[in-house]
Amino acid sequence: MTAMDTMPNDISWEADSSMSIGTYFGGDIRYGL
Repeated sequence: MTAMDTMPNDISWEADSSMSIGTYFGGDIRYGL
């Protein structure tokens, strides 16, 4: 995963793996809900 892949434009489907995304970014506040 890259920052571009997790842009807000993709949040619609990224939300399904929000926890996984958050882990990739060390608990990124945007996806580490």
